[in-house]
Amino acid sequence: QPIGALMGRVDLSVLLQPSVSSLQGTVGAGDGFIVDEEWTIIAHRRPDRLMQPWAPLKNQGETILDHRLPEGDMGYAYDAVSPSGSRQLIYYFVGLEHPWTVVIMVPFETVLRLATEVAVPLAGILLFMTVLLAAGLAFLTRRLTRPMASLAQSAVGISRGDFNTPIAVNGEDEVGQLGNAFEQMRESLQARLSELQLVLGVSRNVSSSLDLNSGLPPILDGALQVTGADGVRVVIAQDDDRNTNAFSRGSLAADMAPLDIPVARLVLREPHVRIENTARARLVLESFPNMGQVRAFAAFPIRSSLRFLGVLWIAYRRPHSFTDAEINFLSTLASQASVFVENVQLFDETERDRRRLAGILTSTQDSIVVTDIEGNIAMLNPAAENALNLSASVAKGQPAMTTFTDTGLTSLLSQHDANQASEIHLDDGRILYGRSSSILGEHDQELGRVAVLRDITDLKELDEMKTDFVSTVSHDLREPLMNMRGHVTMLPMVGEMNSKQSEYVEKIIADIDKMNELVSNLLDLAEIESGDDSELEMVDLEDTVDQVVEKYRSRAAGKGLEVDRIKAVPLPLVPGYPTLLRQAISNLVDNAIQYTSAGQVSVKTHVEGNEAIIQVSDTGTGVSQADQVRLFEKFFRVKKRDVLGGHGSGLGLAIVKSIIERRHGGRVWVKSQLGAGSTFTIALPIQSRTTGTNI
Repeated sequence: QPIGALMGRVDLSVLLQPSVSSLQGTVGAGDGFIVDEEWTIIAHRRPDRLMQPWAPLKNQGETILDHRLPEGDMGYAYDAVSPSGSRQLIYYFVGLEHPWTVVIMVPFETVLRLATEVAVPLAGILLFMTVLLAAGLAFLTRRLTRPMASLAQSAVGISRGDFNTPIAVNGEDEVGQLGNAFEQMRESLQARLSELQLVLGVSRNVSSSLDLNSGLPPILDGALQVTGADGVRVVIAQDDDRNTNAFSRGSLAADMAPLDIPVARLVLREPHVRIENTARARLVLESFPNMGQVRAFAAFPIRSSLRFLGVLWIAYRRPHSFTDAEINFLSTLASQASVFVENVQLFDETERDRRRLAGILTSTQDSIVVTDIEGNIAMLNPAAENALNLSASVAKGQPAMTTFTDTGLTSLLSQHDANQASEIHLDDGRILYGRSSSILGEHDQELGRVAVLRDITDLKELDEMKTDFVSTVSHDLREPLMNMRGHVTMLPMVGEMNSKQSEYVEKIIADIDKMNELVSNLLDLAEIESGDDSELEMVDLEDTVDQVVEKYRSRAAGKGLEVDRIKAVPLPLVPGYPTLLRQAISNLVDNAIQYTSAGQVSVKTHVEGNEAIIQVSDTGTGVSQADQVRLFEKFFRVKKRDVLGGHGSGLGLAIVKSIIERRHGGRVWVKSQLGAGSTFTIALPIQSRTTGTNI
């Protein structure tokens, strides 16, 4: 057991002197000391500072460091102003396992000097590294930018159409690979441009020539130039498809000639044929003769939209692998050749037709006048030049309305109906019968008019002689007929007759009445055609048509027919002869009722332009196109229409034509179809021809 304690006293400053000494000049300058837990200096190099209080004054400076040291102590640093007024850096750390605090105070200039000593070498090293890095970057950048600039310049050249300058950028890196890709693209574009220029030249030759001997050689030369073939041939079938016309280029062309027909048969129904090695295609070429020096060939058909025209084919002395570019190019040339050959053949055919038509127009005795869509004269044949006393070279291109003085001819060329007919009276007394029709193009588009004029002067004179003869005979027949009818009607007065005799008497009277009607019609027609000196009256067509319709309603009802009166707009007054107009309209309505067994008859009136229109339509048997041409001739009767019981004189429509056209300057025509009825149309001018006054 301890029985006491031995105590000794030691001066703490002496004990801590070694530690304090180690704290002095730690960075070449400054003081270091130790304080206890009550912030009292317990160790200092200056004895006068011992047991003096010290505490950190953070509010006098900025905290620079505040962290936990690796040993677990807490360290702090801040700058402050010393009592002498100089700046200093104060660093202290507090121990966690002991209550003392170590303080180091260093002048700020010492810190700055140390910082400078450390920073200058580092700055030099950094500057050196920066310069070295800049030089390296400049070298690398130049190594990259120079080829990129070259590529950019080449790209600009390509965009401007310069395909002849090579791209000198090589290497194994990405830039070199990009340069190689650009060079391949340039070569490909140059090749395509050359092909396009060649095709353009071929197209220019094709479009500017219609001769096989001048148009096909550029195609052959182009095929040899692009493909590098040893021979090329174009074989064109003639019109009889038995003979051929061949064109060739190249040193191998002669050996290719015997193979023309077999190659053409091979490609007859194919878009193209290519044999890259004839030795390996024996099955395909088993029907071919000796191939000679031909070891590879490609063939392309030359065809129009309708038929096979020929073949374009190239050949090599050695096996050859055809690229897609070559096939596409040759297909384009074959298409150009197809267009060219078809144009040549169409031109030859058109030229033959033109010469044939010119021969026909020159030799025909009929006068032919053609106008274009604008109404200008397009053609006069020699007969028309003589008849109209015009020169074709002078009249061509002139308006027909002002060049021709005859209104009949101008009417023929100005109307837009499918067919028109008119008489043209020349100054020398000749009479021409003209018919005109529209010239129709694709989709029934009207391209102009053509009129054919035939000299009918002799026929008109003969017709007048016939008319005079018929008129004279009709006058001479009227009195005997009347006497015969009178004598026959008096037979019952002189004695009783049996039923058979009465029947015969009635038939004789009916036949005499028919003969009287025929004589009356002949006299009426002669009177109408001869004309009279009576003046025109202003005729109320509305009232005239209504009277005719009412007159024939009962007769139509007796056959079970209806007569419809259709009015679009009120008809104006027209200059004319009331009796003749009533007779013309009556003849049309009478015919419609006579030749219609079931259905209806309609009478429609309206106004078109400067003409009053009267249309009489029926649902009868109709008239064929062949009979419509002669329907208005004297004594012409359609036989098939007789089955309905009509036995007319064949003068009714001739009278209508004479009344409307000769006496009123109008027009009359028919539109009909077998089994679908007929429509007869009268067009009367509202304006008087003699006075030129609008009514």
